[in-house]
Amino acid sequence: MMSAESIKAAVQEMEQLSEGLSGIFHSHPTSPAVPSTHDMNNNSYPELPYFIVSFYKGKTEVKGYKVVEKRYHPLSLKIID
Repeated sequence: MMSAESIKAAVQEMEQLSEGLSGIFHSHPTSPAVPSTHDMNNNSYPELPYFIVSFYKGKTEVKGYKVVEKRYHPLSLKIID
């Protein structure tokens, strides 16, 4: 897991390189693809979509959310294979 400080440093470096952050991506190896309390309490960039890849019970699942004021709102994703 990246700390809030590490994320901010990465964003600053991207900005220096004229790059942008499109979303926060992470995995939940042993739980569903739903933001946890920890995810919501440590969301440094609420303006960005939050993507979770889950491998819960052997099933791969990808979901996206907007996290606003410690509440999550599902996003509609279209995954192209």
